Amino acid sequence: MSLLKAPITYLILALLIAFIGFSIYKTKYSMDVIDGYEINSASLSKKVLIASQGSTFKNELVSKIIKVLNSDSTYIKVIDVTSLSTEDVNEWNAVIVIHTWEYGEAQFDAYQFAKTSVFDDRINVVTTSGNGEEQMLGIDAISSASITDEIPGIAIEVRSKIRLLPQ
Repeated sequence: MSLLKAPITYLILALLIAFIGFSIYKTKYSMDVIDGYEINSASLSKKVLIASQGSTFKNELVSKIIKVLNSDSTYIKVIDVTSLSTEDVNEWNAVIVIHTWEYGEAQFDAYQFAKTSVFDDRINVVTTSGNGEEQMLGIDAISSASITDEIPGIAIEVRSKIRLLPQ
């Protein structure tokens, strides 16, 4: 009986360490849920939806994208990426989805939305990941490693991909 006691103790200890490590990782790297907001009147003819997860990098990127869109003549709605399923892509001139690559895959809501809209030029995806190279297969996306110095360039690249708005 005592021969089994040591392996079981080590197994329990290993599971406890793994659980603590996972909890620390999730706390440090998981994304926040953002509060939605709108800029300008919904009656404007140009409409852009920005769906994002919350993090310092993503929040700054959303702000910069709004600035480069010349927001005075564009209705912009910002929502959390988890609310994408409630939006009709046909109501928007452009949709920008900003999500992180978590646990080896795209954020679920971003992936579901992108795969149902894969051939729609209005959809623009920005994927952030540790190495800056991950992205959904078959989706034309911008990849980034969440480096703050790259935000202006990413915002300009997003702007250039929006074909339905005047440059």
